[in-house]
Amino acid sequence: MKSLTQNNQPNKQRQIIFPSSIAEIRVSYFSKISDTDRPKVTSSQDAHEIFRARWKKSRIGYVEEFKAMLLNRANGVPSISPWVELPAVWLILR
Repeated sequence: MKSLTQNNQPNKQRQIIFPSSIAEIRVSYFSKISDTDRPKVTSSQDAHEIFRARWKKSRIGYVEEFKAMLLNRANGVPSISPWVELPAVWLILR
């Protein structure tokens, strides 16, 4: 961005003039997996089965984890986000 000076004089203090409006920004997300191929949650049992399928079974007793299941408007599961992962030893020593 080119800065403009007040009165176009180089010896005076420069004042930067910014435009008063910005262009619209649009962010979108497109998945490579179709909606029909995603698991769908219709009950708490479905959510439990989806979580268990994505958990590392060998680490369940050793690591304390918190995950969030994101749902779209059709109750499809676009992703499961890991948020916190703490060793079980840390929880005991705390």
